Amino acid sequence: MTAGFTKGRSKYYLYYQCTKEKGRSYKGEEIHEKVDQLLDHLSFSNEQVSKIAQYADEELSKAVGYRAKSLKSKETEFRELNTKIERLEYKMINDEIEASTYKVWFAKLNAQKAVLENEIIALRKGKKTVFDSLDEAIPLMTNLKNLYHGVSLEGKQLLLKTGFELGLTYNGGVLRTAMINPALIDNYMRIKDFGLLEMEQPDYFLTNSYSCTA
Repeated sequence: MTAGFTKGRSKYYLYYQCTKEKGRSYKGEEIHEKVDQLLDHLSFSNEQVSKIAQYADEELSKAVGYRAKSLKSKETEFRELNTKIERLEYKMINDEIEASTYKVWFAKLNAQKAVLENEIIALRKGKKTVFDSLDEAIPLMTNLKNLYHGVSLEGKQLLLKTGFELGLTYNGGVLRTAMINPALIDNYMRIKDFGLLEMEQPDYFLTNSYSCTA
């Protein structure tokens, strides 16, 4: 669908024009209300958020442990590289190598050093900062509608794309999607009889293919 505006008596009204059927259009307020209702009902419960937070914390801790090992390895490489540069300079000072040879190897080793420095800086980024960001982000999932209205247009598009990777369509009565984010399947199964969203995949495919967040 494409968005547009039509002029009423005192103001302009948003509408969406179907790109497949010429002349078919829907009121913007109608579709926005449907999306709001859907996001409101798909929001995670406090119990689900706690479960997700625990799992994310465990997985992030594993990742942080891996980063610590990588950092130690990179710091060892950095020290060894500095030693090589010092030896190269020693040979240059004592006329053991030509100036041209020194320049070639110094440039090569210095480039490697710069790469390692950037990698070490990235790996040293605080573990606490990552966990704090996680703690701030996860609770927002308890109210997807408020989250949707609190972000920019690009944020809204990203949120809907994350939840419904192949997009949402509207037939004048109900929203439809071909694929829903696996994390939302349990919530969809709980509200599917509300008539807020129709899925193209059968229920048994959904429940058998994805993990549970209930």
